[in-house]
Amino acid sequence: MTATLITSFMAADAFSVLKSTPEVPARDDIITFDPSTHQEELDKCLSFHDSVSSADRTTITNIIILYWNCFCKIGVRRPILGFEFGIDTGDAKLVQCVNQSYGYHEAKIIMQQIQDLLDNGWIEECHGPWISKIVLAPKPYQESCTSIEDFIWRMCVSYRALNGVTKPFAYPMTRCVDAVAFITSGGRHLYFITVDACQGYHQITVRAKDREKLGFAAPDGKKYTYTIMPFGPMNAPPFYTCVMRILKEEWDSTFLSAVKELGYINNTPIFVSSFNNIYIGLYKVVIDSKTIIDDILSYCCTKELLVVYFESICKTFLRYRVSFRLDKCDFFHPRCEFVGHDITSTGNCPARSKFDLLRDWKLPTNGQGLLSFISFQFYAKFNPLIELKNKALRRLAKQFFRVLIPPSAWTPDLVQLFNESKEFILSSPILARYDPDLLLFLKTDWSAFGMSWILMQPARDKESLAAVTTLRETGKNLFDLSPSGPCLLPLSFGSRACSHSKQH
Repeated sequence: MTATLITSFMAADAFSVLKSTPEVPARDDIITFDPSTHQEELDKCLSFHDSVSSADRTTITNIIILYWNCFCKIGVRRPILGFEFGIDTGDAKLVQCVNQSYGYHEAKIIMQQIQDLLDNGWIEECHGPWISKIVLAPKPYQESCTSIEDFIWRMCVSYRALNGVTKPFAYPMTRCVDAVAFITSGGRHLYFITVDACQGYHQITVRAKDREKLGFAAPDGKKYTYTIMPFGPMNAPPFYTCVMRILKEEWDSTFLSAVKELGYINNTPIFVSSFNNIYIGLYKVVIDSKTIIDDILSYCCTKELLVVYFESICKTFLRYRVSFRLDKCDFFHPRCEFVGHDITSTGNCPARSKFDLLRDWKLPTNGQGLLSFISFQFYAKFNPLIELKNKALRRLAKQFFRVLIPPSAWTPDLVQLFNESKEFILSSPILARYDPDLLLFLKTDWSAFGMSWILMQPARDKESLAAVTTLRETGKNLFDLSPSGPCLLPLSFGSRACSHSKQH
């Protein structure tokens, strides 16, 4: 049974294919590392944090060289093996959008991006009956841009009409907030490796008979279509998630076999009964990976097994001809970025990569810009009472939603609130991750203005763990009585403003 059955969107086949191994032909096109031609690319793209030892650098570099086919840039243009994306429209009426009229500036931008797609081999000329229209979408967070020449537009194809006649394919997609929240360490120090599947969607081919359905008209009077899976079709996200789940099952299985063959680590025997039950002596191993679309975070409490796990991912990627983006991979970084968060061994923080954008954010000049700033605060969970504090900013955005905000409307209190919201995130607050082995504590506070809560767990230091024992045996709470004593670490905050009727 091949993975193309996924694209048929037939319930019986779609579920059974998840348990099967796609048929992948033996490869004869593997690119091996040649120092004379590839060393410069390796040196340019591979980097390590200063804290990574020379031995660890050598180990990782050797694995990358061994599986160079997965990391070299020239391999990105080749499609993944074993999977094709299909679009099942049944007997639906053809989608034939009215041809668009484009201005000179728009046409120039569109044709430049179409040429890039042609150069990559991702689109081709099409003569089928289906046709969708092109739209230009602005790159987010360009409020500070003052010149039209510097403003960045992205060419997109609107497949809304096509999606309306496509049979849906449902597959569970992990929420980003859940992916970073459910990283358990068991109280141990964790090591991380993050990798990025280069081009993501664009490494999956579209089934030949369905390509005409993705056709679109260009300003040059020609019609083109995608040969690879584009953004826009409604089944693309669940399909890609399903593909990555199949690959994860294979690299987990590959890792399990490798650990069983390993037998020992530092002369200590390894006992394996399942992926979730691996022991080094009496020491239970914590190891797993989280995947959000094309971002993969793997973590483990031992470096040795994390290296084996990373090599298992490489073996799977090599088999299916999937490529990494080497310059976006992090190895043993003490603070690695994953889905907008920086992940550390002790907890999660806002991503530092967003700090420059936030630091340079000027006072919004209209309500839409202000709402963009407020919505950017998906880091609100790091800021206690943020919703209560943002009430004043939301009122201002609502008052001047589609018009300019006069300078006089920015009172000193509002300016201070705006700056404080930025500075709090820039201070890099950290939230601990849930540990199922520890007690949970919930604090609440109520007033006429609203309510708030904070969920906490004890720290892992000796004093805090001793306080847990005291609480269980005597009922006496010793936590947070002094800055230096047993303490509770925050897991999450929440707040809600009271409506007018609830204030009395």
